[in-house]
Amino acid sequence: MNATSRFTKSSRTIRRWTVVASLAVSVLIGPGLTGSNVEAQGAANLVAKADTLVGSASAYRPINPIRILDTRSDPGIKRLWIGSAFSIDPITTTGVAEAAGVNAADITAVIVNTTLVKTGSRGFGTVWPTGSKRQVTSTNNAGFEGHTIPNLVIAPLGLDQKISVYSSMTSDIILDVLGVFVASPATEAGRFEALGPIRAFDSRDPGTSDFDAGSTQTIDLTPFGVPADATGAVLNVTAIRSKARGFFRVWSAGDSEPAHSSVNVLSENYTAGNQVISGVDAGSIKVFSASGGGLTIDVTGYFTGNSAESTTEGLYVPFSPGRLFDSRATSGPTALNGGNEIGADEAIELQVSGRLGIPNAGAKAVAFNLTGIRATGRGFVKAYPTGAAEPETSSLNYAAADQVVPNHAITSISPSTGQVTLKPSRMTHLAVDASGYFLAEGAVPPAPSPAATATVDPGTFVPAALPASAPVSGPYDFLYDRRSFTQSGVRPIPTIKAAWNSCRALRYALNVDLAQNDAQIAMLIDAIEEMELYTGIDFQFDGVTSAGMNIDEQILLPESFSPELPHKYLPPARNGGDVDLVVGFSNDSDTPEMGGGVIGVGGSILAGVKTDGSAEPTRGFAVIDLADLIVGEPDSPISLRQIKTTTTHELGHLMGLGHVDTTLNFSQGRGGPGLAPGFSDAIIEDQLMFPSLNPLNTPVFKAGDQRGLHELYANRPCAAKDSLGGSRPPDTDIDWSDAEIVSEY
Repeated sequence: MNATSRFTKSSRTIRRWTVVASLAVSVLIGPGLTGSNVEAQGAANLVAKADTLVGSASAYRPINPIRILDTRSDPGIKRLWIGSAFSIDPITTTGVAEAAGVNAADITAVIVNTTLVKTGSRGFGTVWPTGSKRQVTSTNNAGFEGHTIPNLVIAPLGLDQKISVYSSMTSDIILDVLGVFVASPATEAGRFEALGPIRAFDSRDPGTSDFDAGSTQTIDLTPFGVPADATGAVLNVTAIRSKARGFFRVWSAGDSEPAHSSVNVLSENYTAGNQVISGVDAGSIKVFSASGGGLTIDVTGYFTGNSAESTTEGLYVPFSPGRLFDSRATSGPTALNGGNEIGADEAIELQVSGRLGIPNAGAKAVAFNLTGIRATGRGFVKAYPTGAAEPETSSLNYAAADQVVPNHAITSISPSTGQVTLKPSRMTHLAVDASGYFLAEGAVPPAPSPAATATVDPGTFVPAALPASAPVSGPYDFLYDRRSFTQSGVRPIPTIKAAWNSCRALRYALNVDLAQNDAQIAMLIDAIEEMELYTGIDFQFDGVTSAGMNIDEQILLPESFSPELPHKYLPPARNGGDVDLVVGFSNDSDTPEMGGGVIGVGGSILAGVKTDGSAEPTRGFAVIDLADLIVGEPDSPISLRQIKTTTTHELGHLMGLGHVDTTLNFSQGRGGPGLAPGFSDAIIEDQLMFPSLNPLNTPVFKAGDQRGLHELYANRPCAAKDSLGGSRPPDTDIDWSDAEIVSEY
């Protein structure tokens, strides 16, 4: 649709590549027009979402680390493509909740060691609760192509108890869960107590030695303040004088050795650090080194055991991650240092209390991600409560100049000022992100709530079978026919009717991370039910996701670029395989195709056209630019109407409909159906598939739209609703050869 006038057809460019499948995309460009009031369908029970939502006070529960994902071998989630994301449930099907001995529904956050593996370039990754807006934060930072970099994350759970992971560059991802936080009242065990930091182990000290490759050492932490009945310890672990590429692994001395990594070293003499939150047994941990080398371990705190007092002090409160500080001038309001680098030994007093989800009073420590950005040389950063003595140990280490190095840190807050002091040893930029805090003595826990809130209720609507003959008549066109006519002026004979298999239901996932209220989500669902009504196909909801907004051809069609299928567009379905399509809200950052006023993109992949003109799509998408559709309030009637209109329009493309407009007259004897003669401009412009958004229009399919869908779906096998069933054949059964990708903008 066109951004300036509902009557003006949008310009478009045809792009062709010879690859191994066919993609048809059509876009909608929209105005910022106002209109009359309209009652929103499904607008009841609004629950507004905020950028930072505070979760329940929670106690720590240790587990023996469990690897829940490795995209190098996982069949459902593959290596991330540039600017892509995925969502995963880290607790219910992974054994994590069972290992922690708790009800999965009570878990509020997971402690995850997140490792980016062999990145395609310099860039960053981030983790956040599914169903909330991804903030401008980072958890991992890659400094060069081929980088493997871990970092600890305390990740709040979002909708469907999922977390989401985004990468700005191609990367494999490893997720190791080290423990969980569980909603809790006053309790003895699982509360955080700060220490030091205290150096508990240094392989350079007399009486100790570096690790041999393949060796394990047991380290007793009780002499350094960790009680014998503590449930866990918070450690800064730094590999030094490494002997070769490899890793260190840390776990409780009382458990069997798990299959995970804590610190990764990339070469001989490499220095790398990471925070580790580990269970302990009688105050002891074990450390294994795959390749050998030196190690230091600093204890920064522990989690209480059953002998401790029952109180709420030290319970963890997770919230959606947010940025507190970024010294770079480009960071906007968080550039609290005037956009200047922080000088060597310059102390920055960062206000923590009263910002993001941290209260003005009642927080004794905060969970940070500290990132040192292109320091002038090898060095470190200390983080400690303002006014306290400067510690001997550091919270972040960078091994060379010009590195971008992150590290998680749990840091105490000054009880009088609510500040934390940051002090680098070398001139550097710093970024600080927070994702939770620990309650101070006597603090009132916040009201229980999840870190992401939204109501996603797709209902149980099942469509009726379509009538044998079309009950209506009106102007319509098919997506692939329109593309051919636009390119050549000749319509294909026979007509290309690309329609989904009517013998089975379509499984879909919703991306609602950007939704501002439940009414907007309800508009997505209403649009899907509109499509069900006029196709006779049952759309079955298969969960929420943060995936699906990047529709670059290299993630939609990895078969075209590598026989090894390194990337994957569709998210996994709950019961195996993949969903068929993703519907959701995006922006022109996550979906570059929506730049220049485009408010929606819809389409699917077509793997070959049969001689009779029939074809079956796969991998569908309908992506909506939410921000461009808001007029007045986010839940105003006109905003909700435009959301449903745009979503329904893009779903029309996904299901095989093309645009109809007054500039392409298909009654000139060139063959095939389309706009029949006799329809006025007013009728054509009234159709939902007209390529410009009419904000005064009722957001439902009109006669021509309905007729086109009937032509696509009424006479296909299994069109009756009681014949639905079965599943989509896997992509490996599709012949991807001798086809093309075509995009219309």
